[in-house]
Amino acid sequence: MPECPATLPRFEDYPVQEKFKGPPAKPVLSSEEAKLFRTLINEGAKTGPDFAGHYTAVIVGCGTSCGTLFIVDAKNGRVFYQPDVDIIGYNQPELDYDKQYGLNSRLMIAFKQYEPEESDDIIFYEWKNDQFSPICKKTTRKNAKVHSDNVTSVEPEQSLPPNREFRNSAIVDLNGDSQVDNISLSSDLQANTFTLKINDASITEKLIEQGESPQGFYVVDLDKSDRYKEISVSLYGGCDPCGTEYVYSFDKGIKKIAHLPPGPSYLGNGIVLSVTWMDFWTPITKYALDKKSGILNEVPQSFYYVGLTSTVKTSFPLYRGQHENTSELVANLKPGSKILVLAAEYKKEPKWYLVKSESGLLGWTKGEKLTENTEGLPSAG
Repeated sequence: MPECPATLPRFEDYPVQEKFKGPPAKPVLSSEEAKLFRTLINEGAKTGPDFAGHYTAVIVGCGTSCGTLFIVDAKNGRVFYQPDVDIIGYNQPELDYDKQYGLNSRLMIAFKQYEPEESDDIIFYEWKNDQFSPICKKTTRKNAKVHSDNVTSVEPEQSLPPNREFRNSAIVDLNGDSQVDNISLSSDLQANTFTLKINDASITEKLIEQGESPQGFYVVDLDKSDRYKEISVSLYGGCDPCGTEYVYSFDKGIKKIAHLPPGPSYLGNGIVLSVTWMDFWTPITKYALDKKSGILNEVPQSFYYVGLTSTVKTSFPLYRGQHENTSELVANLKPGSKILVLAAEYKKEPKWYLVKSESGLLGWTKGEKLTENTEGLPSAG
């Protein structure tokens, strides 16, 4: 891929030929990747086009500096999986762009992070013929600051772009009163605390996990139908996808409204979806904004969808319930047979998984039995 010239690609250089109006089509989930993140894709596509005229960019967060990109065509529902386009990056240098993509342009700005952490590539793509075509790349030093420690001005109607550009200070109108609010984040690692300050108000939080440190904050819009914007403070826990996020609202004072896993997806309709790695799969947890209390509450599910296939290595039993009672034995799975892991109850120990056998029988098994006696399930590393 060629290096970019001194004049970088601009959004206006890649105009769109048509814009879509009307209700977006329901996503067609044909690939295994799309099926795995069906809830996030379906919810994200409902917001309508925000890229290249008639497409919706759906970003699935998988950690503080990690994300998967799907492009959904609002006209026909086709879903394009983009594994090579790193839409989320947290260590980018300052560029003269206020977004990574937009409705009126076919240009997409992405990031490639390298280890050891010496440099990044900023990659410019053109969307054409339903795929990304690389234009050029700009290689930068990673030790360049994302934002200076000086206050950064942000227009009141804007939130930060979806790449979660973390910062330590900003000026934003958070409560829609047409008055900008001065926001700053500081930490005291000796005291194991961080402090968020908005105007004259402040809140100090104790770091919980060993090695946690503030990554910075970014502005989110939990509910685009109201006048408020919120602050998400991201903590990095020393591994990926370790970490956590604290979410705060601000009106007359600072209020903590949620404590979330890293890399949540804010849909802008009062819903937040979180994808967290768990053993060999990624449960999707939903949070909903209670408009009366202003708190983000988890929406509990009886079970969590898994949807992964595996092959039995060694025979193990399936039971009618979540207990190893021989009187409730459903089947002993045959070595070499294919199984479908449908759902899980993972909020308590031991974890139990609902499995469909090759012959169509349903039963429960412990997580350790499943992982020890099958092959083909994903692994974290």
